[in-house]
Amino acid sequence: MPAPGVAIRWCSCCLALVDDLRASQPIDTQRICVVGFSMRASAAGNALTLRPGFFAGAVPIAGVPPERTAAAVLANTPMLVMHGSADTENPIGPDLATYRAIASAGSTHIRARRRPWG
Repeated sequence: MPAPGVAIRWCSCCLALVDDLRASQPIDTQRICVVGFSMRASAAGNALTLRPGFFAGAVPIAGVPPERTAAAVLANTPMLVMHGSADTENPIGPDLATYRAIASAGSTHIRARRRPWG
């Protein structure tokens, strides 16, 4: 599930901003996606667990994934998970494990892309 403390407060603030924009702008709510790189990819994963079914899709790039216990919650959101195989600061293994857990939870619309960068 979502990471504790600051990450949740940050996600809550961002989600409040999205709510304000939805209320004040002509936004197609069926097309709201979340994208992030590195720490913001981690925040994107947290946002998915905080608001199941809210986002039309997600593209987390080189982030720390949500706990694998959240796989069933994440299985209904289309996702493209990207990570560099040469990443020594934040290795690709946890992303691949979470990807497999989400696929095992029944997701038919998750893809993982391994890139040579780090």
